[in-house]
Amino acid sequence: ILNPDKFQFAEDSVDWAGVRLTADKVEPLPEHVQAIRDYPAPRNITDMRSYFALVSQVAHFYSTQPELQPFRDLLKKTTAFYWDGVLQRLFEESKNRIADMVLEGITRFQVGKWTALMTDC
Repeated sequence: ILNPDKFQFAEDSVDWAGVRLTADKVEPLPEHVQAIRDYPAPRNITDMRSYFALVSQVAHFYSTQPELQPFRDLLKKTTAFYWDGVLQRLFEESKNRIADMVLEGITRFQVGKWTALMTDC
């Protein structure tokens, strides 16, 4: 049984799995990029883990490891969480670089090749 709220047929663009698919490009959903840019400074390890999860969900097509590297030690249980001006500057820079990478688009998509979506319905 098809769910009419989820069924789309003959659309010019389709939002799926965090991206917008059109006839000539694949681009990230703007609200996902904005969520990275607007993410507040972490106050504890839980906030930092949430930021890593957000980035990995939105930027899964990109190598974000260099941008996240300065914060990896903060995820260790043996490290006391701290936040200072240097980390704040690095955090703001990382958010902007990651958001910019995502906005540049998904480069693995090739317009001239067939694209198929496989769903679980």
